[in-house]
Amino acid sequence: MRRAGGRILCLPWVVVTYFARDTFPKLKRMALQYGYWKLPVRERHPVAFSLRQFAPPTLLILLTSALLLSFRWPALLALPAAYAAANLAASGALALRAGHPAWWPRYAYGFFILHFYYGAGYIRGWLDVTLRRRWRHADSSR
Repeated sequence: MRRAGGRILCLPWVVVTYFARDTFPKLKRMALQYGYWKLPVRERHPVAFSLRQFAPPTLLILLTSALLLSFRWPALLALPAAYAAANLAASGALALRAGHPAWWPRYAYGFFILHFYYGAGYIRGWLDVTLRRRWRHADSSR
């Protein structure tokens, strides 16, 4: 819209309420769906696409490959260890900043869920497109 010369108007009296996912299974489902539907959204709105959307599927492929290949090359375990360390550090910092240090494990698990399931959904969506399967609900004539 902005590229076409339009403006975004923020109105102070408009109230938006956000409801966070209240369970980890709901968070998993949301992240899986976000990843899965990223490709159809990108096809319809290519301007809304950014390279950072490749991070979760790339991370998932790298971590899985490192774990599988570590039986032959144990040094590859450094990659999952680095991810775990970064996740734990970010989670700890967030928990402290939020004033809830005891929630640190929840934050770490939540970050893992978001990265893993978004990546898995993206890869599944890509496979569906590559294998010429249709996206569910994409055909409005059903």
